[in-house]
Amino acid sequence: MSLATLISFSAFAIQLGVALLMLGLSRAPGWARARLFVPVALSVAVYSALSIPAAFEGTPDAVRVFASRLSYFVAAVHCATWIVYVFGEPGRRCWDLDRWACGIIAIDLALGVAALVPGWVVHSDRWHDSSVPLLHLRYHNPTTTTFGDLVSLWLLGVLVLPFREYGRRALRGDPSARYELVAFVFFFACGVNDALAMNGVIRMPFLVDVAFLAIVLAVVSETVSRVTRDAGTLHMLTHSLESEVRTRTQERNDARDALMGAERLATLGRLARGVGHEINNPLTYVQTNIEYVREHLGGTGASEELVHALDDAVEGTLQIQTIIAELQAYAQDREGERRRVSLSRVAHGALQLVGAELKLVARVEEDFAPVPLVMADRIRLSQVFIHLLSNAAQSMAKSGRPVGTITLRTRTTAAGEACVEVVDEGEGIAPENLARVFQPYFSTRTTEGRAGLGLFVTRTVIDALRGRIEIESEVGKGTLVRVVLPNGEFDDTPTPGGDCDDEPSDDDLGDRARFLSLRTTMSDERFS
Repeated sequence: MSLATLISFSAFAIQLGVALLMLGLSRAPGWARARLFVPVALSVAVYSALSIPAAFEGTPDAVRVFASRLSYFVAAVHCATWIVYVFGEPGRRCWDLDRWACGIIAIDLALGVAALVPGWVVHSDRWHDSSVPLLHLRYHNPTTTTFGDLVSLWLLGVLVLPFREYGRRALRGDPSARYELVAFVFFFACGVNDALAMNGVIRMPFLVDVAFLAIVLAVVSETVSRVTRDAGTLHMLTHSLESEVRTRTQERNDARDALMGAERLATLGRLARGVGHEINNPLTYVQTNIEYVREHLGGTGASEELVHALDDAVEGTLQIQTIIAELQAYAQDREGERRRVSLSRVAHGALQLVGAELKLVARVEEDFAPVPLVMADRIRLSQVFIHLLSNAAQSMAKSGRPVGTITLRTRTTAAGEACVEVVDEGEGIAPENLARVFQPYFSTRTTEGRAGLGLFVTRTVIDALRGRIEIESEVGKGTLVRVVLPNGEFDDTPTPGGDCDDEPSDDDLGDRARFLSLRTTMSDERFS
């Protein structure tokens, strides 16, 4: 097998393999454009295959002439496929291209068909012999006609168009276009070489097969680079997906744990209502009898210490009833009606419920300034302050300070809004976590079984009241949580319960507790 035959056969095998490779890649998502390159690689593979019989010394002249005419046809088809590949889009038909591109393709195909007519592009009785002694190569090819030379020049001119387009893309910084640009430069150099060798100016082998192969390999090189990039992206997305799956699984587990915790709290709420009702009945007897004893001792000259002791006992029973009333109200599982409530009174009631927890870790200070009434559901608002105070206690406990202060204060903003602030001297919140504290399932205390829903629910409640919640914190110094609610003094928004009544005063609450024995039915209805 001669060197020329080996070159043609190798080029045919490689280009056919590239065509099959591109056909396989075109089936992958995002690789539809690879299908456009399949005709380019197939046509150049056929062109190389037609060069194989011409390379054998014993090939009949008639076969050489037919192969030459067919090579012109395949070359015309090849140039047309380059126009489609460079200027077309996947899924578009050839006639959907720009008008000038469609015109060039039509001329290419017409010239290719004309080349099949005997005697139009090559002479059947005129031959050109050349040799390359250094490589022991001999060529015996039919000479071309004037029309055949014009067809060759036209096809070379057509290939200038993709060469120019790749040059524009390379100037715009497209790294993949540089490979094709270099390959086209090599192709044109080989074309000049073949023209000079054909006319006997130089003694060099015909390199057009190698030139086409260089162009095809340039596209393959860019394809391999893209496959590598896609593989890296796929690897990164795989890791990201695994991380997302772990995160979602953890969130699902946290949600399940939170649901179980909510069910336990609901059970405790029902238990609190039942126990509170059972405690109220005997407590009523205790209150009534203490009042009875105190009234009868008032006129008998009883000692002052005994009277004070009875007063303390009455005060203690009233405090017990107040705490029970708060627990029963807090345990309600239905949405309460919105009404004008005193923010200071709700905050103070929440402080009483968690006061024992707070006193274990810090001093508790109250600073209640006059604030406007707000439109709110008293129970939901109480839940907000209970959670914020509990958070402050946990932060104080983790800070490790022997003595610290938790401050609960109210004030009125410059815009006339009601404001409650919970300030602690605990461990604080890191800056990177400050923006995430309101996200569901986010918690800095996951090791303590915290589900990370408290502040999310808190913000949901405040947003529903058209208020806002703000957090200021510094690691190692403490945290300030500010709840701001709009002034509801003159709010005429209707509520499910009808007209909005002002929250009863502390004296009214005390009177209801003091005479609970006379209003057992009404109390049960309110706190059930």
